Amino acid sequence: MGWFGRGPRKSSGSTLWAWGPGDLGQLGDGRGPGVHRPAPLRTTSEIIEVSGGHSFALARCADGTVLAWGSNENGELGDGSRTSRSKPGRVDGLSDVVAVAAGVASGYALRGDGTVWAWGANNGYQLGDGSQEGRLRPNRIVALKDVVGIAAGEFTAYALKSDGTVWSWGANGAGECGNGFDLGAVPTPTEVFNFRFMTPDGGMGECHSIAELAEATGGIVSIAAGYRAAYALGRSGVVVAWGSNENGQLGNGNSRPDHVARFDLMNGYVQWAIVEQLPPAIQITSRGNSAYALAEDGTVWSWGANEYGQLGAAPSTDPFITALAAIAKNSSRTLPGLVDGLTNVVQIATSADTAYALKSDGSVWAWGEGEYGCLGDGTTANRARPSRVDLGGPVTQIAGGLINGYAVGAATA
Repeated sequence: MGWFGRGPRKSSGSTLWAWGPGDLGQLGDGRGPGVHRPAPLRTTSEIIEVSGGHSFALARCADGTVLAWGSNENGELGDGSRTSRSKPGRVDGLSDVVAVAAGVASGYALRGDGTVWAWGANNGYQLGDGSQEGRLRPNRIVALKDVVGIAAGEFTAYALKSDGTVWSWGANGAGECGNGFDLGAVPTPTEVFNFRFMTPDGGMGECHSIAELAEATGGIVSIAAGYRAAYALGRSGVVVAWGSNENGQLGNGNSRPDHVARFDLMNGYVQWAIVEQLPPAIQITSRGNSAYALAEDGTVWSWGANEYGQLGAAPSTDPFITALAAIAKNSSRTLPGLVDGLTNVVQIATSADTAYALKSDGSVWAWGEGEYGCLGDGTTANRARPSRVDLGGPVTQIAGGLINGYAVGAATA
């Protein structure tokens, strides 16, 4: 869930690589507009984790502080201003941070005491304070405590508590908050799948999804969020999903665009779906309409939208299937499939329509959309198979923004 430190320690610094567009300073190294290859930036702070938003990024440091850079139109940088910045600077008032997450234009930080802090845009109630007033500095979400993990979707955010429950708030137009048949926005954190419903005889029934979810997963250990869909990884390696399924991103074998994983006609409530045909997973990630899982054996699995080749599926050798794929511009996959040619993977990350994998040898691989330079190869071509990103040094952590890629490694001399 993050690095749980016991106080500041001496920093050895880090190397930060970023690629893609830099028009709003989101590369963090001063490069501006254009399609950019990865370039190393030496930081004096030791970076443990990066999370990218639409045009900004957050970095959690070993001393428990948070750095931010890029667009600040909505207060994304959390420094009390709306002035964008092309170099990393401190987010105000944060310490003992053990996890960060970036939404489209909002930032989130989890502190070691189990509290969650949020700042930036709030037009969809994504800051969880019950208002739609944006915040230029981190503000504690008072309804949350005992949190051990956080995730941010487009305009929705999630928290995993120490008791294994998941809480959500913000936009809910596709049922991504998991709060039943009500698709209205959720202004403050609410426990997912913990609601009452009207039974056929007019009485009130209890949703049993909480107990069923724990039984199906062995207990939830991490969460992830995509575009209007959410995911939870269980201790058993099982992945469950809820929210929009119009591109098959719930991984349950269908792509019904009805905004729910399953609707129980007899009881009348929205249910979660188990991602099927997936080997035991140790990590899940999503950003757009596709989702990815890292399996215990170091392979990567993907499902959902595939219009840019972001599923990394090997082309079919059947000419009939190939012809059909050429006609159908969006060849979504409703069940998980193996990403072609990847082994020994230790971490996965994703941008909106581009995916990244970090292998045990420290190399980074990318596939999917390349229009904005997301693949880090200096071109704007899409790639349906993983290709190596030339970073010139080993990497320890990767992340994606909306259309940017990020990697972190040890400080260079």
